[in-house]
Amino acid sequence: MNPLHTYLDYLRLPYLTENYDPLAKQAAEKKWPYADYLQHLLEGEYQRRQERALERRVRAARFPVLKTLDRFRWDWPTKINEMQVKNLFRLGFVDKKTNVIFVGGCGLGKTHLSVALGYQACQAGHSVLFTTAVDALNNLVAAQAAHRLKAELKKYLSPRVLHLDELGYLPLDKMGADLLFQVISQRYECGSTVITTNKPFKRWPEIFNNDSGITSAILDRLLHGAETVVIEGKSFRMKDQIDPPTPSERSPPTSHTPPPAASPRRFLSPDYASSFKRSPLVDVHAAASRSGTGGGAKAATAIPTLPACSSSP
Repeated sequence: MNPLHTYLDYLRLPYLTENYDPLAKQAAEKKWPYADYLQHLLEGEYQRRQERALERRVRAARFPVLKTLDRFRWDWPTKINEMQVKNLFRLGFVDKKTNVIFVGGCGLGKTHLSVALGYQACQAGHSVLFTTAVDALNNLVAAQAAHRLKAELKKYLSPRVLHLDELGYLPLDKMGADLLFQVISQRYECGSTVITTNKPFKRWPEIFNNDSGITSAILDRLLHGAETVVIEGKSFRMKDQIDPPTPSERSPPTSHTPPPAASPRRFLSPDYASSFKRSPLVDVHAAASRSGTGGGAKAATAIPTLPACSSSP
């Protein structure tokens, strides 16, 4: 076995192992200095490690799906501060260890922005964990019952950025409120928390079992230096039910032409009707009535031969 391969495998440098020989040939053809050859090898190894580290951070974050800011529909909400949101993606709040709260109704993109913000933090090298508030509290309650609460709390305290999605959709009992307070309190000025909620702050006592004391304590720590993004509008998921498409937006009618309306004289053919109008029978009867003589016999000889009736309308 080539000793160089042994050294590279031991040092865990897979890119160098795979590419040192092809790059050496390229360097000889292009007459690279030794330093340039070494730089190309190290750049490749660095990029490979960065990609794998990003993959590990994204897996650890447990995003439900990956979202990015460029896919957000800015034209849908009736109210949103676009400049404020874009400034958040510079991740200054992570360095300051402050929080972000997205407040708005269902279907307005709160989770989309939260996931995109978390993915941006992963790309910047920060540790991230994404979870719904209900899942986090269920895990903490189960851990408390199993006498391993301290270890479970560490899972929510160690990430640089913690995302709590859908806070307020379901009310919490006293135990849930107490556990969430422990998370928020211990993360205060130690890490950033990103929260999405459908309730304005004045209605947060409804979330925490109508306990105004614990609600005030949570908001006091959460809102200190925080960025609050308010989003208003109708649900994007319900857009077709709330605002059905106008006739011009609907699909065009098919080219099928409906059959013509039925003629009132379906038992008469057009040829027969025209023959009836042109028949000299009327004139013969009129002459007979005027003369009072046997015009009936003449009338019989004057009746034209009727065309065959058609079944078509």
